Amino acid sequence: MLGLHSVFEHHDAQGTREALGAFLHEYRISFPVGIDAPSDEGRLPKTMTAYVGDLSCGAAGHICWGITPGSVGYLVIDAMQDYVAGNDEQDSADDLAALNALPDEAFLTLSATDALIVDIRQNQGGQESVSLEIAGRFIEEQRLTYRKRARDKDTFANLHDIYLTPTGASPYANPVYVLTSGGTYSGAESFALSMMQLPQVTIIGEPSGGIFSDMISKELPNGWTFTLSAEVYSDLDGNVYEGVGIPVDHFVDFYVPSDVIAGHDPAIEQALSLIAAQ
Repeated sequence: MLGLHSVFEHHDAQGTREALGAFLHEYRISFPVGIDAPSDEGRLPKTMTAYVGDLSCGAAGHICWGITPGSVGYLVIDAMQDYVAGNDEQDSADDLAALNALPDEAFLTLSATDALIVDIRQNQGGQESVSLEIAGRFIEEQRLTYRKRARDKDTFANLHDIYLTPTGASPYANPVYVLTSGGTYSGAESFALSMMQLPQVTIIGEPSGGIFSDMISKELPNGWTFTLSAEVYSDLDGNVYEGVGIPVDHFVDFYVPSDVIAGHDPAIEQALSLIAAQ
């Protein structure tokens, strides 16, 4: 067995041999583990930037974009929160403000591409409002996207309809390929659930992690805190993906060590192949 350690932030603390060695020793991991080094341009691992030349980043480095030599856009979103660097007290309003403060350069640049790959394979979630704001970049008019209902003691409250509203100057209307993995969680799954309803979207990769619900925080008398999952999300046909994840149109394993060693990203290559055939 061979492990791969991908570092997206705090590279000095997490991305060194010493830091990884201490972690492996503490958790008694005996098999070899390699470090997927960050690219020179920013936070992203080198394997994820090999297909794009120059990358631009914003939202404290959580959103990056570029264009392949074949005029295919690449947009990677590795979180739906913490878009303000150095602000530990930020909330959804701060994240939305930071997101909207991003110059429309990202989508203006990507609007000229023939197709777009949106990579959320390492996105562990965040604010649902941020997910809906980003998904709104891909529609021309408001549309019902999914439903959810909250637990109410021994039963559930009524279904609550969630709508997507257009955001940005002009929507991206060309084919979109969303990459997901088993590490795609929570708010990122809300984004994937919204995107899978759109006719121009294809999902590639692994089913998502299947952890949708907002959290209710509680505190025990001794000061310990815990959270409860109290909502059920469903698509427009009533399908619930809690515990099983968002299904994919084309299954591709994420981060197989042999692919990384060879410098390949099969999910990106699958998307590029589908784009070339369209």
